[in-house]
Amino acid sequence: MTFETAASRPEERSRLQERKKELLLSYLRAFHNARDRNQLFSSLHELLRTEFGADEVRFASIDPRKGLLSYQYPESLAGHPLGGESGFPGSDGLGTPDRRERRQLETLSVILSRDSRLIGVVELSRWGLPFDAGERLYLDALAPHMAIALNHFLLSEEAEFRARIEGRLKSALRRLNASLDLDEILQAILDHLPGLLACDWAAIFVANQGEFCDRPALRGDWEDSEQTLFERAMRLGEYWSRYGANLQVLSSERPPQDDLRICSEAQSEVQIPLMNGDQLVGIFCLASREGSAYAMDEVDLLQAFADQASLAIERARLHQSMLEKSQLEQEVRIAREIQLRFLPETMPSIPGVDLGAANIASQTVSGDYYDVIPISRGQWGLVMGDVSGKGYAAGLIMSAFRAALLAEIRNNFDIGAILSKVNCLLWEMTNVHRYVTAFYGVFDAEKGLLTYSNAGHNPPLLLRGDGNAEWLEEGGLLLGAFETASYSQHRIELRSGDRLLLYTDGLSESLDGNGRELGIDGLERLLREQQGNGLTAQEIVDELAREALRRSPSGIPGDDVTLLALRMQ
Repeated sequence: MTFETAASRPEERSRLQERKKELLLSYLRAFHNARDRNQLFSSLHELLRTEFGADEVRFASIDPRKGLLSYQYPESLAGHPLGGESGFPGSDGLGTPDRRERRQLETLSVILSRDSRLIGVVELSRWGLPFDAGERLYLDALAPHMAIALNHFLLSEEAEFRARIEGRLKSALRRLNASLDLDEILQAILDHLPGLLACDWAAIFVANQGEFCDRPALRGDWEDSEQTLFERAMRLGEYWSRYGANLQVLSSERPPQDDLRICSEAQSEVQIPLMNGDQLVGIFCLASREGSAYAMDEVDLLQAFADQASLAIERARLHQSMLEKSQLEQEVRIAREIQLRFLPETMPSIPGVDLGAANIASQTVSGDYYDVIPISRGQWGLVMGDVSGKGYAAGLIMSAFRAALLAEIRNNFDIGAILSKVNCLLWEMTNVHRYVTAFYGVFDAEKGLLTYSNAGHNPPLLLRGDGNAEWLEEGGLLLGAFETASYSQHRIELRSGDRLLLYTDGLSESLDGNGRELGIDGLERLLREQQGNGLTAQEIVDELAREALRRSPSGIPGDDVTLLALRMQ
């Protein structure tokens, strides 16, 4: 019995309408009070089969996050897109298609909408009996009520989804903010992904000043090697640096113009740049086997999560940098303390000689070295050395030079032989760009004789008491630059009133504010100006060191400055 053909007499029509009204009200109450969407579809199914004599009832609803319309009822069609190739499987137990093959399957459908939004479709089918105009009007009249009920569940499910996701996000962010360990933060991000979105694979590539770390943080069974993933991340980072870093959603339906995928197996992929201001600090990649797996509102949530993750990553990296800096500073302090132990704590007492010395490092660790070494009774070794370059590497080479020199001094008294052996050792252990300039002499305090050899070093200045100046240049090549080298030795006498200054080029090559170099002429002039002032050797050294600092705009010399002065009494 249909809406139009149920009765022809007015009284019967009236009774039928009252009965139908009561029946409809009961059904409306039932599906408005449904606990979930499945119970709603069950109530609607019963209503529509009863009212329309339908053999088949199908419900499709919209996924508000993905914007896809797919069947939800019956279960055999659940998940299939509306009007897909799967067709209609069976007839809900009311017979088989074989028994009806000669009868036409008639279908009536209505769109369910709320606020001009498509939220679902209802389809009715029956065999051999067309739907008339009255039944179409009847279904149109029921549509708003069905739409209200369905929309209620869609909104509820969406609210539950967002509440669940936001709860997971808050939990994830609490864990992110509770740690300053980068590896732990990356693992926390990956651990929370499965509860947020579809996730078969996930990867985080961390970059530091544009350079990606070659070991990404991964989740999922990746077939590609880490090296392959690293190369793809590098290619994507270069693309972003050229065209701007923007979130990208890739899918089988929307392939990229350029092959910028990271996961070759995925049907859907989200790539989110992790930014600190305008600097790329990493790439966040999420991938799924499902096509069109990521809706825009899900991607928006993921972007918000990635923004917080970027801050946590950058905070952890800064913390790690501070720890490394603190550790490095501690190591540098230790290195400087060790190096200072190589230098004399106090000048030895030599009869008839006044000594003074200073060492000013341009960096924390110096590449300069000086010493006054007791050799035998009344004899003292005077050493001044300078390594090419400065900093830690120069300090290490200078330590090797000192150890080799002391070892050879204990085994040999010939200055030329000592320097030749030290040269061979340095040539073996350094590359061609590293070398040492050095001055080594033996002073016989009883005889006032200095025997020396200059291995490519700045010539010490001997300013005689009578005002004459001599530069001690004789010797040989610098140390460590050539496999074989010979060194000649020379002897001079030091007399009362003489002053001998050993120095490194940090003093002679120091520049003033106008870019003028002090030079050996300027050094001689300064030493002459001090000649009649009665300064001690240490006061001479201190005044020259102050001059080097005055010439530097920053107050720190551009190169290490080392001085050793002898004043004959």
